[in-house]
Amino acid sequence: MKRFLTAVLLAVFLSGCVPAGSVPSSDAVSHTVVVAEYDQEDYTPTGKYTESFFGESEGVLAEWTHPVPDFLAADQQAAYIDAMTLWRGFMVETGYELSTNRMYELAGLTYYRDLAYDTYADFADHLRTRFSYELYNSLRTVYVPAEDAGDDETGLYFLGNSPYVEWDTRLYALPAHCEEEECPWPERFEKKRVTERTAVFDAVYPDGTVTSLSMRRTDTGWQFTEFSVPYHLSSAG
Repeated sequence: MKRFLTAVLLAVFLSGCVPAGSVPSSDAVSHTVVVAEYDQEDYTPTGKYTESFFGESEGVLAEWTHPVPDFLAADQQAAYIDAMTLWRGFMVETGYELSTNRMYELAGLTYYRDLAYDTYADFADHLRTRFSYELYNSLRTVYVPAEDAGDDETGLYFLGNSPYVEWDTRLYALPAHCEEEECPWPERFEKKRVTERTAVFDAVYPDGTVTSLSMRRTDTGWQFTEFSVPYHLSSAG
């Protein structure tokens, strides 16, 4: 479901300089960090990019061809699908609806405009709706490995580049992918605890690897507080 797609989020730094040994005057420019609203911990997401997953869960589930936790309610299953689509957009195949004629060059690399979102802020809002602040921040450390990175055991950040950047308020993605056999979908799920407000379960992969997932109900739908996959991108381009 490549309708959706995640992101290193950019801060704008404004600073002023004062000569060594001098006393700053009252009108001196101080160091100021401008943090985007969607980067702030107390940000309240709009949930607009998850509205289709509520009230239309049956349609969403009908389109999905991979296993889902059968012990979850329809809206919980739809939330899992949305979250997995977003997460794999960082770990498996970057970009959701890339334009072939809108490009942005950065550090010698070509990023492509992602038409799945009107603005970068919309993309961030979607991520903040579906993932907790902590998980959202963890996605900021995801990077596409450079071609000369080799076999990196420490993660995507090694000699890497951000898979998502903002330019002129728009979202741009650096194409990369992980082969299906290296980055498979979960094979089955094991229930731990499911209530009207929380759900905790494990995802079991074909090789027996198990990852834990937890989500909670919020005003904008189900949000994951624990989420991971046992693999990452292995090549760029």
